[in-house]
Amino acid sequence: MTAVHVVELLPDWMNGALAPHVSAEVLDHLDTCPECNAAFAAYEEILGALALTLAPVAPDPSVRARILDTASSGRLHRFSGLVSALFACGDTEARAALDLIDDAEGWSPSPFPGITQKLIEGAPPNHLMGFIRLPAGVFLPWHEHLGAERTLVLQGRLLDNDGRVWAPGEEMPGTKGSRHTFGTHGPVACVCGVLLEGGYLVL
Repeated sequence: MTAVHVVELLPDWMNGALAPHVSAEVLDHLDTCPECNAAFAAYEEILGALALTLAPVAPDPSVRARILDTASSGRLHRFSGLVSALFACGDTEARAALDLIDDAEGWSPSPFPGITQKLIEGAPPNHLMGFIRLPAGVFLPWHEHLGAERTLVLQGRLLDNDGRVWAPGEEMPGTKGSRHTFGTHGPVACVCGVLLEGGYLVL
């Protein structure tokens, strides 16, 4: 998308109406395109002026309670449902696992240089499950899956060898016998939940 302008996508992007991978491409384009950045600034100014013309409305009392509940919850708790499905655990256990990501203890070097891991107990037989953290600019070497792999992006973005960008909340599948590589996309470290069956073979 970097070769074309994204002005026509900006209203939907600002309203969160685009698919995650399209939204990520728009954000990447804005990093390098002065013309689209100027259009974005103009849209922001228009929306700000429009907001000033609206009559104030008293929010429902439940809104304040939801905001306070969100503020007091863990940074990544919004992914608890996805992690619960990935790790086959309850929501409470999923939230506790997500809280471990921000705990400096328990992270250890993975078999891949520069990548750390935090394994979670209770994986099914012949499986590993837990979290991996990839610093910005780091890629896994090409490898072949000896079983199925599920990789759920929780922070940052992943770029696979097909050029697809995987955003937070998206799950990158890996089937038995498939071969690929992936790494971080952008300046933010990437954290993923992983369920791996049978291991892998570095190519």
